[in-house]
Formats: sequence, structure tokens, C-alpha cells
Amino acid sequence: MEYIQMRVTNDRHYKIRCLAAERGESISTVLGEIIDFFFLRKEENNNTDTQESKAKE
Repeated sequence: MEYIQMRVTNDRHYKIRCLAAERGESISTVLGEIIDFFFLRKEENNNTDTQESKAKE
């Protein structure tokens, strides 16, 4: 199990490094964009849930 987890983590790091190299940007910039994307996506889901619950009331 630990080996599989480590391999998945290494694959993610490799993909992020490749993406950064393709774009000519630093790894930290790419990671920042990924984090922002998921944070905004989570925020949008929360807003949708709130709007749906208000509509039901």
C-alpha cells in the first residue's frame, strides 16, 4: 500500500514538473494555479449548494 501511495505521489510530481516545463513557468506558479483552481471550484460548489437550499425554502 505504501509503495502504491508513493508511486501515485511521484507521478503527480512528475506531471506537475512536466506541465511547468511545457509552460516555461516555475513549479510554484503551476502549483499556485492548481490550488486556486480547486479552491475556486470548491467555493462555487458551496455557493451552488447554498442557492439550491434557499430555493427549496
